[in-house]
Amino acid sequence: STAESLCHRIGAFDHLPDFAGYSYTASEFEDLPPLQKALALQRMVLFTRYLRAG
Repeated sequence: STAESLCHRIGAFDHLPDFAGYSYTASEFEDLPPLQKALALQRMVLFTRYLRAG
């Protein structure tokens, strides 16, 4: 995603080998079951996309 590319370019989150499990779009996050959402909130560092409905 663009947000992930920008983070790599500016050196943010260099300690992560990639963003798998750390970066979610709003729809990906909303599709997670409740327990997975709770776990994701503990480790996520980036929402990569948020589109407002309407």
